[in-house]
Amino acid sequence: MLLMGNAASYGTMIFYRIGLGIAEGPQFSWTMKAIKRWFPPAEYARANSIWLVGSPLGSTIGFPLTIWLVASFGWRASFYTFGALN
Repeated sequence: MLLMGNAASYGTMIFYRIGLGIAEGPQFSWTMKAIKRWFPPAEYARANSIWLVGSPLGSTIGFPLTIWLVASFGWRASFYTFGALN
């Protein structure tokens, strides 16, 4: 994410975005594996639901924050901010 803020061309941005997508791809299977290791079977559903609520919650907070960052500081600031937060 931080690298995308430094992209100098469209091709570079696409390259970094593909890399980020590849890195994020296994996230859900790793999460399920971690939940299975760390939680007892009776708690799987609760742990799963807490993890999965993060995506819509992140969108709810992230979209307005991104619009504000881009309007106030430029498009690169959104990548730097979210890269630092992650």
